[in-house]
Amino acid sequence: MKYLNYVNIKMGTHSVPDRSCGNTLPLAAVPFGMNHFTVQSRSGDERWFFHADDIRCYGIRLTHQPSPWIGDYAALTMIPMAGVHDGLRRFSSYDPRDAVFSPAYLKMPLSRYGVVAELVPTLRGGVLRSCWNTDSRFPGDRTRRFVLDLKDGDYTVDWEKNTVCCVSKQFRDARNENLPENFRMYGIFTFDAELDRENSYGEDNLIELAFKGMPEQVECRFATSFISPEVAAFSLKNEVGDTSFETLRSRAEGEWEGYLSKIQIQAEEPVMATFYSCLYRMFLFPRVFHECCPDGEIRHFSPANGQVLPGVLYTDNGFWDTYKTVYPLYSLILGARYAEMCEGFLNFYREGGWLPRWMSPCAVNCMPGTAIDAVFADAAVKGVVTDSGMLREMLESLLQHAENLSDNPSMGRDGLADYLELGYVSDAYHESVNKTLDYAYGDFCIGQLAQVFGDDDTAAVMLERAQNYRNLFDEETGFIRARNRDGEMRPDFTEFDWGGDYTEGGPWQCSFGIYHDFMGYAELLGGREAFLDKIQQLFDTPPYFRAYGYNREIHEMSEMSLLKGFGQLALSNQPSFHVPYLFSCMGDRDRTAYWVRKACAELFKAEPQGFPGDEDNGSMAGWYIFSALGFYPVCPGADEYVIGSPSVKKAVITLDNGNKLTLETQNEGVYASSICLNGKKVETAFFKHADLKAGGTLKFELSDTPSGQTFTDEQLPYSMSR
Repeated sequence: MKYLNYVNIKMGTHSVPDRSCGNTLPLAAVPFGMNHFTVQSRSGDERWFFHADDIRCYGIRLTHQPSPWIGDYAALTMIPMAGVHDGLRRFSSYDPRDAVFSPAYLKMPLSRYGVVAELVPTLRGGVLRSCWNTDSRFPGDRTRRFVLDLKDGDYTVDWEKNTVCCVSKQFRDARNENLPENFRMYGIFTFDAELDRENSYGEDNLIELAFKGMPEQVECRFATSFISPEVAAFSLKNEVGDTSFETLRSRAEGEWEGYLSKIQIQAEEPVMATFYSCLYRMFLFPRVFHECCPDGEIRHFSPANGQVLPGVLYTDNGFWDTYKTVYPLYSLILGARYAEMCEGFLNFYREGGWLPRWMSPCAVNCMPGTAIDAVFADAAVKGVVTDSGMLREMLESLLQHAENLSDNPSMGRDGLADYLELGYVSDAYHESVNKTLDYAYGDFCIGQLAQVFGDDDTAAVMLERAQNYRNLFDEETGFIRARNRDGEMRPDFTEFDWGGDYTEGGPWQCSFGIYHDFMGYAELLGGREAFLDKIQQLFDTPPYFRAYGYNREIHEMSEMSLLKGFGQLALSNQPSFHVPYLFSCMGDRDRTAYWVRKACAELFKAEPQGFPGDEDNGSMAGWYIFSALGFYPVCPGADEYVIGSPSVKKAVITLDNGNKLTLETQNEGVYASSICLNGKKVETAFFKHADLKAGGTLKFELSDTPSGQTFTDEQLPYSMSR
């Protein structure tokens, strides 16, 4: 079976700044490719430059944009043309019905120029093939042309060798303020047709090449490097060479089939399409940022210090989003790659002294907390990383931001002095509630890693600090609320206040960010039943919001209001991902099953309007993957998965240790009346990571009626207080 056929890379691309249906790009690449490629359908907007409804093409864009909220860097566009040059009006309409958008192949029929542009990617380069219409009746000048727009860079042309060498920086965005001044992307583009120097045209950042004669087809073979022109040339020879376009396409498709087939499902056709369109998203980021050099060594340009250094590096990742789903999936099926990513993140720490909160490709001042704590902790507790030296260094790197103040706002923990002194971040700091909760959970993760490493003293200190969420609990409302330095809470509080004290949400969305200790939160509320009542109240409360801290309606507010029938859930954003699973965390597996299946069926579809909100670097796609399989990693850093309800009929998961886990469902329905793993009935509301990694058969017996099964405290998922 070809799983690529189910992938719609335009899922989530019907997005604008005021409404996200994913805020994705239709990216062609190899898995974790250093370069991504997409169609640029809009000019003048350097963030939202593709929309599914557009019918214009301004070129095939080589992009590194991980999110429109972060922006692009080192980007360029390529477009074949015909006729005389026409200034800045280089674009053509295209018929989406004749275009092909695939993970390993793009095809754009450019009506105006009578040319079909096709692209196939490699890890650091690719081939763009241009095929012109030879109909003699086609109107206008038919001179074959190729435009390379560097946006911010320079180029030289070797007219004898039909080659363009370029250098580009293009990091005008303030998000990239930490990039070293010597950051550059070097490119080499070589053509199999003779260039016509006399009829070519150049201007700042842009070269418009003409070809001699009237070639019916021209191939542009290219590669890029962040290290040097020589390394770009080596990648061109090593990855592309003179291998045929068809063979390169077959290789790229083979790579994607290899990754997609790690989870082979049987389901209704719409579910198949949604599942594999989501699974594709999980293998795009973080991107490879290291390169193979001519001497055979692996090196990378360091965004931390501007040097070229040995070893691997991965970048373009928002850990606040991806720790929730992306890395937990890797722990099951891509352990070796996950370990290499951790090594790459450690290289960033070695070279700059701090771990990033967001990388693109440098440290970016975005989102609260230091969520890489969970990425490292999950790798440790699940045995992804076992080397004691690496574990020691991972612990050291996390303690750096847990104990020390940073002068750079892009790294470290904002308000850490308050947190260490008061046990919470005071409301003198923006988003103080989320920062407090994120730091407490991060401390839990550091404690877990310390335990694996064998540093019991550090573990004891950090696990004690992980209880700091209690310092913001409000007995009167049951919410987690901000306090000032004197311990007083804001008097004009309402349950619908978004922003200010909270990140991209309000009390309903953010108070439950206590992943490591829901039993502790339940105790504060009055017990398990009180906690269950609070969660049910969340689903029963209309999606009202007050633009308190933002003074305007942000897109996350709009998207929550559009999720009819989900109350205050706001599954359109990461803070709510785990909320449907909180029923299971308190022993009510039936209500988790109901809400998870409802969300999977109503909020996700393999189409341009396919996501309920931002699909950040695979995180929202990962929510669907786990939920469709029937279990979810509520607390990365603990080796468990909370049980939900599978929406696939069958799945065969090829685990990274070589074992296979076969998931089977019996009967139709939403509620699990019985679950068995390798013939043994599962009496808990969770699965252990080790049990899943052992492989075997996992059977869900489903029913249309709730099971009513109850669980003791010991049968519930992990909580520190328990």
